[in-house]
Amino acid sequence: MQYAVQCARSLLGSVTALLAFAGIANATTWIVDINNGAGANFLQIRDAVVASQPGDVIIVRPGAYSPLSGAYAINKGITIIGQGTVTVGILGINDVDIRNLPAGETVVAVNLTVRGWWITTCLGSVTIRESKCRSTTVQQCADVRIQSMAAIIGQVSVSNSRVEIANTTIQGDSGNDGQSCNSWWPATNGMTGLSVDGGSVVHLVRSSVFGGHGGSNSIPGDGGLGVSAYNSELWIDGGGVSTIQGGYGGWSDGCTTNWDGDNGHGVLMNGGRLIRSGVTLLPTPPQGNGAAGHPLMLLGGAIDQPVTPDSPTLELARDPLPGGGVLFTIHAPPGSVVRLNLGSQPQVLATPGIQVQNLLVKSQSFDLGITPPQGVVMKRFSISPLALPGDRLFSQAQIVMPSIAQVRRTASALVVVR
Repeated sequence: MQYAVQCARSLLGSVTALLAFAGIANATTWIVDINNGAGANFLQIRDAVVASQPGDVIIVRPGAYSPLSGAYAINKGITIIGQGTVTVGILGINDVDIRNLPAGETVVAVNLTVRGWWITTCLGSVTIRESKCRSTTVQQCADVRIQSMAAIIGQVSVSNSRVEIANTTIQGDSGNDGQSCNSWWPATNGMTGLSVDGGSVVHLVRSSVFGGHGGSNSIPGDGGLGVSAYNSELWIDGGGVSTIQGGYGGWSDGCTTNWDGDNGHGVLMNGGRLIRSGVTLLPTPPQGNGAAGHPLMLLGGAIDQPVTPDSPTLELARDPLPGGGVLFTIHAPPGSVVRLNLGSQPQVLATPGIQVQNLLVKSQSFDLGITPPQGVVMKRFSISPLALPGDRLFSQAQIVMPSIAQVRRTASALVVVR
């Protein structure tokens, strides 16, 4: 497969630049269609997963499909692209399990609706884009990227992993209300939006997180935390648009108790380090007589490290069709020098003195010049009509700030041809 990207704007009539990426040799594209339409190879995604080899692409037509778990878990580097409304699990009540992905292999999943993602013990790279889910669990993984989800997603739990969450909103589930006052059946607590532990590193970019509300009636539930991090690092590059807030506690509703639920904190750091810029941490106002939720709580020697000026962020317009276009938008401090790097293979490679790792194997780079006073630099590309569904391109911007002699990087963004 070849992936050609053309610059939308060339310099003074110079030859239009082309980016060509060689695909994996002998890779196959499989078509899955529950309705067995023309050209379909399989009726179920799980059968395509079993038949596929690393590098293969699975195109899924609209419909409801069986879950990808147990014997049908994804454990090889494949790309799955939903076309239209694709639900995995009957009515979205089952999970997609990605596990034991070998180092050097990459899973990409685009436009799927599932109840939950279970991503465990992956040495390779996993990217989920423009999908819907109620929960995401990541355990013992080297590189997981959650980008531009199609709707507000439910709680995310991360343990002993590196995870990037970009252009996404997370909302913890609300607690259930108790039964009648006379039953003394307690309400439940709201859920934490983002939980991080086990020495993880989570990079939260242009994303907002909210705790779930506590349930009311009888014994009321407490509001959930926005973010809870234990002995881990939380990097927040908010880009001026991110908000984190805990959920409010439930009401006693005049039952036999005389107290209301406590309100969740925005960020609770127990050990570890918080590195943040461009994010608003909000208190949770008391509901009734419940305790207020603080915007930030530091326990166990946790370190809060605000960063100025704001770190750069990267946005990517909707993934293109062949012949379509894509727009990269970099938000950076005015006066900084911006470069956009592109490559078809992901990596996580640390560079001394730069917080965010190099997240791709660079194949081409574009000098985008100096950031104007508005703090925004944009670069538009057009995609060759010959590009094939599943062709991909990782992107990451790097900026140089001469005034303070610093280099910073954005998170990554992935273009996937539909």
